[in-house]
Amino acid sequence: MQDTIGVVLAGVHKWDRSSFDELLPRPLMPLAHTPLIAHVLGWMRDAGIEQVVICGNSASRQFRQRLGDGTGLGLELSYYEDWTPRGPAGCIRDCVVHLEPERLIVADGAILPTGCDLHDILRNHAHSGAELTVVAAPDPDRPGAAKQWLVPTGIYVLQESVLEHIPDVDAVVGEVNR
Repeated sequence: MQDTIGVVLAGVHKWDRSSFDELLPRPLMPLAHTPLIAHVLGWMRDAGIEQVVICGNSASRQFRQRLGDGTGLGLELSYYEDWTPRGPAGCIRDCVVHLEPERLIVADGAILPTGCDLHDILRNHAHSGAELTVVAAPDPDRPGAAKQWLVPTGIYVLQESVLEHIPDVDAVVGEVNR
């Protein structure tokens, strides 16, 4: 059993049909000559995460072509292509069920995790005894005292026990076919 495995959610959905969406999947958009997803992967690597699974869909081949097996990033990368689709929770469960991790650090592939110390996040998660931690930040669009409202950052920590609450793919497909 692995202690902590990283999962990067990189499923592509063209929300607004923008020109950028037509060029590349959002996680592959460059920032400082580096794809957004590489910033997330480096953040995980720098915190000691060695194994990361990239959850994708139809764009998975582009991620594999660009990132390979992760050697160049100092990681062991694997890919899971969600064809059902089951959404983020289903994809997370399906991509790691055979790995049996104790804990998962999950991040959106199109975020910049600046200002988020992953060591602190994992330490606080363990100290709290939580099964699921949602990392949140003040909402920058709310003025004054309303800034106390928090918004999810796209970073989550899950204990393996959380996966038991997500139906397996066979249960979901069976329900759809009834």
